[in-house]
Amino acid sequence: MATLCQTRRKLKSKVDFSFLMLCVLWAVTPNGSRAESDRVSYLNETYGFSFSYPSVYNGIASCALKEKEEEGLSVVRLGNRVVLTVFSEQKLTLGGAIAKELDHLRDEGAQEIVVNEVHLPFGQAKSVTYGIGGMGRLTQEYWIAHHGNILRFAAMSGPPCVAGREETDDLEQIVASLTLF
Repeated sequence: MATLCQTRRKLKSKVDFSFLMLCVLWAVTPNGSRAESDRVSYLNETYGFSFSYPSVYNGIASCALKEKEEEGLSVVRLGNRVVLTVFSEQKLTLGGAIAKELDHLRDEGAQEIVVNEVHLPFGQAKSVTYGIGGMGRLTQEYWIAHHGNILRFAAMSGPPCVAGREETDDLEQIVASLTLF
């Protein structure tokens, strides 16, 4: 988690202070995570990864984790704003996938796009942070290459699905708990 916090602190955005506070809260929590009873594990054997997420999402049907295929992509949704997309069988490299995403973001009018290298326990990843003009919302994405697939974890700030939770903060915890196999 420390490397995620260090990377996020480098960003020039309005949420830096709140993210710094999240890092402090996680640093003082034993083992850098919350009690196991507060988290639920998700396992995807098809693409070889797992992560944990706050169990509070499962208490609200519209917020619970959902898996489905969308436009030929495997998609996992959690709450209103956390989305994992698996890009498979598209012959994309991590750099190629991010370049394609950056072109799309520029076409959509994204502002203050920041791309950073992120060091995770299993290796390198990239983070992309941006805002969409007029919406005033920050989007955070993590891109990871794994077994020829590209995993994109994303969350956009905005009204939460679960009262009192910020889904972009939950994304940080999800990525920190990610295990590849």
